[in-house]
Amino acid sequence: MVKHQSSRYPVADSLSPHKALPDVVRKANIIEWEVALKKILREWMTDQGSPFDAVLKDLSKPLYEQRSAGEAADAQPIDVNELCETTLPLLATLHAQDALPAILFNYDRSLCEKICKSLMSQLESAEQKWKESSPKWKAKITAWEQWKREQEKKPKKAPPKTSKKKGGKGDDEDGDERASKLDMQKDAATDASPFASFNPDAPVDGFHFADLKKLLPSELEQYCYQLEKRGLPSWLGEGLARGIGIHHAGMNRKYRQVVEILFRKGFLRVVIATGTLALGINMPCKTVVFSGDSVFLTALNYRQAAGRAGRRGFDMLGNVVFQGVPYAKAFRLLSSRLPDLNGHFPITTTLVLRLFALLHESKSSQYAVRAITSLLSQPRLYLGGDESKMTVLHHLRFSIEYLRRQQLLDNLGRPLNFAGCVSHLYFTENSSFAFHALLKEGYFHRLCAGIRRKPKMTLKTLMLVMSHLFGRQPCLQADQEFIEEVVKRSPSIVFLPPLPPKAAAVLRQHNNQTLQIFSTYVRTFVDQHIDYDDCHLPLTGMKFGGDAPSSSTPPGALPSAAIRSSFVALSGHGDEFESISDLCHTTRSGVFLEEAVIPYISLYPEESDTPLNAYLYDFFRHGDVTALEKANRVRRGEVWFLLNDFSLVLATIITSLMNFMKLTPESDTDLMDIMGSGDVFEESKDDKVAELENEPLASGKEAAGAKQQQAPAKKKAATVDDSWDGEAVTAAVGALRVSKAKVADSWEDHADAVEAKIAKHKAKRSAEQKEADAAARDGDPGKGLMNVLRAFQMLKQEFDGKFKAMWA
Repeated sequence: MVKHQSSRYPVADSLSPHKALPDVVRKANIIEWEVALKKILREWMTDQGSPFDAVLKDLSKPLYEQRSAGEAADAQPIDVNELCETTLPLLATLHAQDALPAILFNYDRSLCEKICKSLMSQLESAEQKWKESSPKWKAKITAWEQWKREQEKKPKKAPPKTSKKKGGKGDDEDGDERASKLDMQKDAATDASPFASFNPDAPVDGFHFADLKKLLPSELEQYCYQLEKRGLPSWLGEGLARGIGIHHAGMNRKYRQVVEILFRKGFLRVVIATGTLALGINMPCKTVVFSGDSVFLTALNYRQAAGRAGRRGFDMLGNVVFQGVPYAKAFRLLSSRLPDLNGHFPITTTLVLRLFALLHESKSSQYAVRAITSLLSQPRLYLGGDESKMTVLHHLRFSIEYLRRQQLLDNLGRPLNFAGCVSHLYFTENSSFAFHALLKEGYFHRLCAGIRRKPKMTLKTLMLVMSHLFGRQPCLQADQEFIEEVVKRSPSIVFLPPLPPKAAAVLRQHNNQTLQIFSTYVRTFVDQHIDYDDCHLPLTGMKFGGDAPSSSTPPGALPSAAIRSSFVALSGHGDEFESISDLCHTTRSGVFLEEAVIPYISLYPEESDTPLNAYLYDFFRHGDVTALEKANRVRRGEVWFLLNDFSLVLATIITSLMNFMKLTPESDTDLMDIMGSGDVFEESKDDKVAELENEPLASGKEAAGAKQQQAPAKKKAATVDDSWDGEAVTAAVGALRVSKAKVADSWEDHADAVEAKIAKHKAKRSAEQKEADAAARDGDPGKGLMNVLRAFQMLKQEFDGKFKAMWA
């Protein structure tokens, strides 16, 4: 501003930073100085002849506009738009201004790693060039090698011996001890040398950002050893030695913990992270850098991440730097208001099912009743008033109706059949209800009946159905235009093939039944609680349509609509709806109906215009991650998480079916530790390394005892799959044993007793079978469901085998 001032537009000398700010700057001084500067800037902004445009142009200049005069002529120019090239100069400037530690936020995981590798490469190459051209370094290396040779030539000194003679005087013994201590101190003083702790391979000062005073070298070596045992790349440990770390959800858990520990200790001074670091992790810094633009860099994320700048008790003010972010977006982020936080409808169908399960399992205990009452009476559930409270209650009532028609609840509210499986798949709603519809109607029983005869075809069809239900990602229009160029050269088919006709028929019937239930919900709510017309324009109040048909209604008049919006009814639509989406988007005002909380999935092409991405089905077919990235257009940083989520779904289904068939103890604790294959692998690897690091090896007897304890469990697991097939034989053997306990009068009586026992057992099993069929309609709970379980086990085994190959 001083540079552009004139006699007409002067700037007072008192506004100079050297005069306006005291020697010890406080936040109050900064605020007063900003108020005075803003006052002048406002005056210049309103005046067209002021030098405001020139000031703005100066402030808008890039940080590195041209090379310095001392830079070599053959050096490559810095591309401002390339983050990897501009990050090191930026960090060097922050280091010179004492603005470290810093966190660089970039919302692309792969780019975070790329920036770190680029920083390492630039620092190592610059350090190597300096070592080759620096006479000071060469002299130091020569002196170090000379010191090493001298140390090797010195004879090893034996530890001093203290002799104590029996009957000697105490003064002589004390004198010998003092003499030995003095000798040890002299030897230590003689051996003390700066080369004793010198490591020529360690980063040289000026080519790293670490604060070496905050951590002992032995501690850093221990952390790097732990990471090396977990199979992490060596360049991550080298980055830690130079004070640079990476933090995002895709990194190894132990590595993230090490980064957090070293950053809090002050050793790490540069961390490249995604936005997840700004949520719930206590890692404040002095400077926050937004490195690169992203669609995820919103006003809310900017405020959350920028709040990391400024450490309480250390920094008076925090710094925020934009790197590679357009000026217009930077201004918008700085000046925009925080978005309003809007809650979503919290009463989901799965939540209702889990609440009934809580009541049933606790036998309607007072604690469970109080917990459910307090949950449903929260003011935020009512969305603002008593009318919304009635909406919640009606939605709850018809969610119960849906669960009863799906045979997940009985008339007393007790969970039935596969309710446990659906409730434990809560994280996949609404896909879990579509899966239950196929399971309930016996589709999976019929499909998996040929798992022994045609395993490959059965698993392929099963994977196709599961890809339609879980992990659904629609293909964008850009993907549909891209397919013709890429799919021909890729093993992926990209677009998910249609559902098998029988599965599609079951899901279509399920959607129609759901549509009927929630259409009745809207009609009931309108009849009971909405007593005003929805056929007046909001501004003019003019009435249109909405009249009930009568004898005087002219032919061709529009039909009246009670539950559909009158605005939509102007196009000739009545109260007949084609799909759930049509119902939710055209319902009249005053009724809350959110498509996300209705248990259904849209079918392509009847209810959805966009096909689904076949990334899960493609990965099951070829196991190629590169093809998923290039052809299926799945971000490489998201592949691991998407595949791990599907592995988690398979693990939950298998455990739920085993609980339902009572192959394991039936309790929720069996599903508490269910994890995807990727999480299981990482946790087991961490546990193995931790055992090697912290626990001694077991003795031979203990190891043998552990093996003997594991042997019966393995034997039991091996015979579980055949337990249903040999049920009749087991019953006959049991009957024989019972009959042998009594003395038979003759062989005929003995045979009659055996036949009677077998007939009684068969009759009991037949009655149980009929009762289960009548109640659940879930097919044969024995062999048919065992085939389903076996098919899902084989599917998980094959899918996890290809999934584990990603990190093998």
